[in-house]
Amino acid sequence: MGDVKWVKFEVTMYDDTKLKILDNMENRDLNHYVWTRSLVLAGKINCGGYLYITDNMPYTIKTLAIEFNRSVDEIKAAFKVLRKLEMIEFTEDKVFRIKNWDKHQ
Repeated sequence: MGDVKWVKFEVTMYDDTKLKILDNMENRDLNHYVWTRSLVLAGKINCGGYLYITDNMPYTIKTLAIEFNRSVDEIKAAFKVLRKLEMIEFTEDKVFRIKNWDKHQ
């Protein structure tokens, strides 16, 4: 895990169909918040889009809820949506990962 001070957001990011789908959902603000916080967290961790607390400790729904200051149920719901839209995946190693991280960065 390296030291990254920034992540990139394209100015056309909200033109993406998946983000437009999020915009049409009931909990759109929560879903957008969790998505952007996940991108920033992945950048901070700097491990190819994987969400780790330490080198050997991946984030869980509970620890993400703590990190994002949201309830476990809110994070579960948002991650369910983001996984369905193939924006975030839960790998075979049981680690959350931003899909297409290199494309985003």
